[in-house]
Amino acid sequence: MPILNNADKLYVGSHPVDIVYWRGNIVWSAGSFIRLTGRTVAENASNGFTIGTLSIGGTFTGTPVYSLTDSAGGKFAISGSNLNKAGALDYETATSHSITVHVTGLTPPATDRSFIILVTDVDDTAPTITSANTASNVENSVLAHALTADEPVTWAIIAGGADNARFEISGSTLRWLSNGVKDFEAPNDANTDNAYIVTVRATDLAGNVSTTQTIIVTVTDADEVAPTITSASSVSNAENSVLAHVLTANETVSWSIVGGADQARFELSGSTLRWLSNGTKDFEAPNDADVDNAYIVQVRATDLAGNPTNQTITVTVTNVAEGGGGTAGEPIGLLLILTKAA
Repeated sequence: MPILNNADKLYVGSHPVDIVYWRGNIVWSAGSFIRLTGRTVAENASNGFTIGTLSIGGTFTGTPVYSLTDSAGGKFAISGSNLNKAGALDYETATSHSITVHVTGLTPPATDRSFIILVTDVDDTAPTITSANTASNVENSVLAHALTADEPVTWAIIAGGADNARFEISGSTLRWLSNGVKDFEAPNDANTDNAYIVTVRATDLAGNVSTTQTIIVTVTDADEVAPTITSASSVSNAENSVLAHVLTANETVSWSIVGGADQARFELSGSTLRWLSNGTKDFEAPNDADVDNAYIVQVRATDLAGNPTNQTITVTVTNVAEGGGGTAGEPIGLLLILTKAA
């Protein structure tokens, strides 16, 4: 069976008849027929957008004048030979619409023709911001508030926040301008109450914008006061006895040895200063830096906020009497009793 194209003709008597195919059906047109190139439109296309161009096929004379006898409720219009979008389209409501084109000014006249215009779906749903609209930031530390949404977006600071000028966005992170820090004691927000207000908006890949979000970043005070060491800076330790000097401060701290001429002779066990390896010292054989039995070490107390305080401690080793009788440093008396021989 031969395949017939639109350009093929059959003859009825001496009159040519064009063969037109439309959606699998043969339409017989004596002389001329209406054609439309382009039959798809995005649902968000602007009114006036040209969907396709009308033309006449076959054998005819005259100048075609096109009109719509069915415009799908005003959704489409003809301008010259162009089929244009004229009203709102919603893919979720209807994925296609039928129109009917009428043409005048031709001999022989062309038959009205219906076309199906397909509507394509586009992302017309605005993103939703899912990140918190409040944040807390300790003074003197950088701000890194992660901005999130329910789909890929780009972020922008928009008019509305009283302190917009104090912020910037890096990717999806809200931070202080120039990635700086804030001082609780010297706030520079609009009303100097350490509550900084900024407004942001998210835009998805299709250009849909979210509702705006106002974020309040509250700057909190930091512990900037160094601890006070309350334990003594001088200690006495009898030779040949362990050292157990308890270190104390006015708040919770951690301890470390940071200096002193004899620091290598000491160690810390928790908050207790002791001789290295929990040993002892010999008064008669001192091994401090200047061999005078005065051992010098510097300790540091660091509070939970990282504030440090140093203290230099002198541990003096004292002599202990070794052997029987007497007191350390005193001579031992010797009593001789002489008797006369008989």
